[in-house]
Amino acid sequence: MRNGERLGLMDAVIPAGGEIDAAYQDAAGSRHRALAPIGRSQTPVMQIVVDALRGSGAVASIIAVGHPDLQSKIQGVDRWIDAAPSGPENILAGLAQAKTPMALVCTSDLPFLQAQSVAAFAERIPADADIALGLVDADEFNRAYHDAPPSTFVTLRGMAPATISGLFATRPKTLIDNSDLLRTAFESRKSQWRSAQLLGPRLTWRFLTRSLALGAVVQRAEAILGCRAAVLEGSAPDLAFDIDAVEDYQYAKTRK
Repeated sequence: MRNGERLGLMDAVIPAGGEIDAAYQDAAGSRHRALAPIGRSQTPVMQIVVDALRGSGAVASIIAVGHPDLQSKIQGVDRWIDAAPSGPENILAGLAQAKTPMALVCTSDLPFLQAQSVAAFAERIPADADIALGLVDADEFNRAYHDAPPSTFVTLRGMAPATISGLFATRPKTLIDNSDLLRTAFESRKSQWRSAQLLGPRLTWRFLTRSLALGAVVQRAEAILGCRAAVLEGSAPDLAFDIDAVEDYQYAKTRK
């Protein structure tokens, strides 16, 4: 812990700049994924995210980065920033406005996000961490969403398959100082192979031979970023179910 520091309320950044293809637009009735209506109430998915963050009791203020079309349709945001063309730039723009020592970053497309899951995640962040990622167990995820389209999980030595949550915490300076790496990681996020390559050849080989352990990944990330990293295993499944693909949206819009 840094000189007795305790984590208090955190500003939350929601990057919501992503647009969707024609098929998705037809299904959602909008060109913005963040406005895709969910459930009988037809609530925009981003509104579900904002309400969960606000209801968690862990958030000081909400900073959203998105198209002006969103700003009149989403309530509860304290500050809006116009979106840039790239996801990393939107994250960095939001973090640059955060005023708290640690900030949450949450994707705008988590249709099942619950306030209690955000609160539980926030409570588990080590006070000396510079960045903290949630890890959701594949079995827990599949039990929660057993009839959903198949998802992809990563298997590391000594642990069950898992996926990273769409909610993480960071000291703003950590990612701002490593902006080039953030951009590279963002571009690689859909490929396990490309993501593994960010760790360097030795750990990439371990990944390919299924001998890569979580501890080695964390140590390498800390070395690359020059920071203290934490992985919160056993995070709640609703932190990881996003509607990045139209098939996931079609599932989520009728389930909630």
